[in-house]
Amino acid sequence: MNMKRSATALLALTLVAAACGSDDTSEPVTTDAPAAIEAPEPSAPAVTESAAPVTGPATITADDQSGDGSTVTVAWVNLPTDGYVVIHAGVDGSPGPILGWSDLLPAGDSSDVMVTLNEPLTASATVYPMAHVDANGNGEYEFMPPDVTIDVPATTEGGAVAALPISYDVTVDADGGVDGEGAAASGARLELATSDLGDHLVDSEGNTLYVFMIDTPGESACYDDCEETWPIVDEVTSVGEGLDESLVGTTNRTTGDVQATYNGWPLYYFAGDAGPGDVNGQGIGDVWYVLDATGEPIGL
Repeated sequence: MNMKRSATALLALTLVAAACGSDDTSEPVTTDAPAAIEAPEPSAPAVTESAAPVTGPATITADDQSGDGSTVTVAWVNLPTDGYVVIHAGVDGSPGPILGWSDLLPAGDSSDVMVTLNEPLTASATVYPMAHVDANGNGEYEFMPPDVTIDVPATTEGGAVAALPISYDVTVDADGGVDGEGAAASGARLELATSDLGDHLVDSEGNTLYVFMIDTPGESACYDDCEETWPIVDEVTSVGEGLDESLVGTTNRTTGDVQATYNGWPLYYFAGDAGPGDVNGQGIGDVWYVLDATGEPIGL
């Protein structure tokens, strides 16, 4: 009986000792899940804008002038970058179609810039010299609106287009023969001159004479704008060697003027001829031709 109690007491002491001997009082460890990492918002792709061309400030100066209508001279231009002087036709008091442009000019000052026109002026007119910039720097003129508009006009310090109107007086014959205004030329002596076209009619100053294939014998069909470009010969005073005086005649125009004829063909000058020896009117429109000594058109 005492042994049983002793065993029971020993077991109780052992359990108490085991319980008291454990000094692990830590709480159970729990592991939290890693925090989610948010991806950055995708940024919009960078937009690269082409730099706008430098257009100003620019200044241009030109005077009224006269000549044969083939060139216009600009006294002075100042450009902010390389560029051109461009000649525009005048339309209703504003710059219109492009007539011609200069070679590439450097940034800064350029003086006495001569621009050769694509087609000579055939009558006195107002034109607009205008500064343009070489916007893409390739050295080639590229402004023929509406299709090509790269080399844009230059601008003044105030932001206006750098352009100005000037009067251009077309004077073809410096001696007073043809002035491009449509006035009848004074009486002419007919002569023969030799060119690549052969022997053909000229006046005593060597200015070439033409006939209009739309005319009928003894009757002119050239009036208004046509007459400005093709001034008439109003009188033939005499003929030179190789010409037949019996072929000389006149025709009455509807304007009341009298026009000289040769072999029945009314005679004209061409405002696009700069002077004696020029034959720039030959073959224009397949209707304007010079005459040989017998009064027949050459080149048909």
